[in-house]
Amino acid sequence: MESKQQPNLVMKGYETYAVLKGGEKVIQFSDNSDIVTDKEASAVEVVPKGKKDPIKFIPRGRNNDMMYDIMRKIGTNVTIGSNVEFKNKVVFGDSILVYRKKRDGKTRKIIKEEVLPEEEPEIFEFLENNNFNFIRVELANDLVIFYDAYLEYILSNDPKSPKLVQIKAKEATCSRISEIDERTGKSEWHGYSAEWKKGTPEDLVATPLLDRQTPLLDLKKRMGLAPNDEGNLVIGKDRRFIIIAGPIGGAYLLQDGMTSPVLFPSSRNP
Repeated sequence: MESKQQPNLVMKGYETYAVLKGGEKVIQFSDNSDIVTDKEASAVEVVPKGKKDPIKFIPRGRNNDMMYDIMRKIGTNVTIGSNVEFKNKVVFGDSILVYRKKRDGKTRKIIKEEVLPEEEPEIFEFLENNNFNFIRVELANDLVIFYDAYLEYILSNDPKSPKLVQIKAKEATCSRISEIDERTGKSEWHGYSAEWKKGTPEDLVATPLLDRQTPLLDLKKRMGLAPNDEGNLVIGKDRRFIIIAGPIGGAYLLQDGMTSPVLFPSSRNP
């Protein structure tokens, strides 16, 4: 049986072409980059629940259903599914550790002292009430698959001193971010819906999106804990915010004299 000889390719890489040995012919490959990118993305204009004005959100994929397409492919491939599970465990790490960092009076070295629940009951109650380990699993899963994860901060309605009381993981499959605002140069809104594939979802919930580069500073400005762009301390009206989470670690930092979780709402490696 005569076997077909494979072409001897050189210069094959990330481009959409290859050159045969000798440089006589060029082979053009099909360009499938639109599977993961939007070459000519048309924003989806939606009026969110409880709002009057429409907001433009950027779709993900050709039919705005790319996230579910990816999940379906993972679900039918045991090898990829196992790989995702392993990476999820690596990102999750060794759960959470509450500790206080201070300098030793004699050696002058920085030491980390584990904090017990009876010493800081407010923080441990916050972590327990919000099922923090489950949220970490959800964030880790989205980070591994989509390299994006969304976390909602819910603050108390205290007009003078709002405090973080609840956190929720928002599935990346249901999340879209708004078109960049030309005035601020940032995406200002997070859109949450299970009906993106329909074109114009009717169940959309829009939540202010914190600055991706400096989310904690942005939150402090909105809560009057840091000066705004005009140099004033002003507590805004919003009490729900979305942060685009980065890689998560295994320690919850607590500084001396600071017991409110709102000041340190994210975790990092010890």
